[in-house]
Amino acid sequence: MGGDLQKNVEKVLNRLDRIILGIKAKGGYKYREYFKLSDHELDLFLANCEKQIRIMAISLVIAEAMLREPPPSIHPRWEEYLKRRAAIVAEMAKK
Repeated sequence: MGGDLQKNVEKVLNRLDRIILGIKAKGGYKYREYFKLSDHELDLFLANCEKQIRIMAISLVIAEAMLREPPPSIHPRWEEYLKRRAAIVAEMAKK
């Protein structure tokens, strides 16, 4: 993974952490009634939501980086995008 791309992903994820904390702090008891789940089930649901949001943020950074690069040829870049995203998600999971 390129240095600039990794820095951009880390920057986006740091901002995202702050957003998630804000959402959690704001929601509190007021929105709890919408979730008919036990506390444990709600924690699992929220962890899954956070994971999905992080992957969306990583995907966006990768897509933006790829759009700035000239295409290597006329072949579609979907496979390259999937490989890059998988590599970054795996690397971020280690941290």
